[in-house]
Amino acid sequence: MDILTRVGKLKVGQLEEWATWVKGPTKWHKGRLLAVKRSRASTLRELRRRRQNAKSRHRRLGRKGRKLAGYVLIWTSVSAKEMPGRAVLRTYRLRWQIELAFKRMKSIMGLGLLPKRTDASSRAWLNGKLLVALLVEKLWQQAEHFSPWGYLHPQPTQPLARILRNS
Repeated sequence: MDILTRVGKLKVGQLEEWATWVKGPTKWHKGRLLAVKRSRASTLRELRRRRQNAKSRHRRLGRKGRKLAGYVLIWTSVSAKEMPGRAVLRTYRLRWQIELAFKRMKSIMGLGLLPKRTDASSRAWLNGKLLVALLVEKLWQQAEHFSPWGYLHPQPTQPLARILRNS
């Protein structure tokens, strides 16, 4: 399938899907490819991310990679009857948020270093770390809205850099 030809006609936010087959290690799998065109700002962020990724691997981002940065592409084996396209996108967005939360917990809380002495001790250690991570997350949410004066300001304050630049 020539993906660039198919997605080239999409407008920002428009969802399109096509029936596809993907070759696995031993057999072909039936599914569908969903595509949504990104906004200009989102495309520029994705291009920057892809360029940094290519640079870290000592490669250059190709023409096809640059063009496809303007789209979100998701392949799924779930049929359209079971889950419409928009529901697939919402589910993927939720899955991505969960993945980011675990990535954050692994880096901040050290969840990636699981001691593997016994099943029981590993489970207890992991449950304790998850509890601490959830408590820290809750405290962080509270701290974002904390005011030392005991009330919120009616207007958001300006960043210090902007105040200094304007004076």
